Amino acid sequence: MARDRAIVDVVTRITPSVEQKPTQEAAEANRDGFLVEFRGGETARVMPGPLAAAYLDLLEDLRRQGNPVYVTVAADGGAVTDLMIPRVMKLVDLRQTGRGEVEVEFFPSHARHTLKRDSEAFKALLDALSSGDRDDGWLVVTETDRHEIIDVRPFRGDGGPPLPRPPGRLAALTALVVHTWLFQVARWWTYKLCAWFCCPPRFTCCVSLGTAWRMFDMCAARSCVPIDPQPPCIPFLYPDDGCWARAHEMCRLMIASGVKPAKVWIDGSLMAATKNACGPSGARSGPT
Repeated sequence: MARDRAIVDVVTRITPSVEQKPTQEAAEANRDGFLVEFRGGETARVMPGPLAAAYLDLLEDLRRQGNPVYVTVAADGGAVTDLMIPRVMKLVDLRQTGRGEVEVEFFPSHARHTLKRDSEAFKALLDALSSGDRDDGWLVVTETDRHEIIDVRPFRGDGGPPLPRPPGRLAALTALVVHTWLFQVARWWTYKLCAWFCCPPRFTCCVSLGTAWRMFDMCAARSCVPIDPQPPCIPFLYPDDGCWARAHEMCRLMIASGVKPAKVWIDGSLMAATKNACGPSGARSGPT
């Protein structure tokens, strides 16, 4: 039996055109499905079904943004059987773990990405990652909700999304001196001066418990389901990655409310012990 094939490319056209947010009724009404054309010349077809409207919505958004998409296509008819959104990232490091897995560090990402040794394509994926390191190039990486890598391909930058620039050696040295060493010294002196001049023994520099709860409730009210985030929400239900962005937005809200917050980071090989850590389908609310 032939296996489904995978297409990782940028969508160039969807026929019939999806001009507005597709509804399930509209997707079901088109019995012949929707033809999806990719930049490399391959095609696939979204057929009527329970996921048709969601697939079309994602494909149209990715087409407009010029971002790649990962789809599996049935070998017997070209129908889309699964859809995932890969990320364009740059390899930083490869590390062997005690469990025989390969832990991969990418830029820009703080998540823990893994390459399973028992994967059928382990050697091919490892070679693709290593070639990205040798070529100093960007990669299109597709992974599961558990951040297990299933596909790696070189990124074709023509017409693709703008890419962030990784810090160079001078920037890394500057960050070490200015943002680490000088920051620690400045913070120590700030605490000392605050203790000497601003906070007599009977007072405190901390906000009141009521203010702290008010700030927490204000930020928690911005929580949303990360499978379909809409601004100005803060995706607290996806703790795997993006902590810096959530911290930035929370600080912005607190500063606008007259409070002076600070950011504190914990470095290391971290894993959030929460039911939301392996995918965006949880329902817990509140900052994490």
